[in-house]
Amino acid sequence: MVAPSLVDGRPNCMLEAMAAGAVPIVSPIASICEVVAERQNVFFAHNLAIDEIAKALLSGMTEDALVDAMAQRNLVLVREIAERSTIRARVVDFYRSLARGRW
Repeated sequence: MVAPSLVDGRPNCMLEAMAAGAVPIVSPIASICEVVAERQNVFFAHNLAIDEIAKALLSGMTEDALVDAMAQRNLVLVREIAERSTIRARVVDFYRSLARGRW
């Protein structure tokens, strides 16, 4: 899944790709680097950097053992950071603390 970006944030498509077993190609921006690592979970390529995108695509299509290992790690990671049943309590607590003005 190719989704290099210029804006900050964690794209839902990155998490969806990881959950589906695809290895994302995303930009190395701070909010993404907080949760994933190059060649551990994703391939990094800057937006509009054609050579970086091509290199990442080539790696993703030819390094089968690496991609399989990344996909396995990503299934675990997505469950930790994005699965509703896992994060529900933290999200509810966060919004309750906001409502009480204690954030």
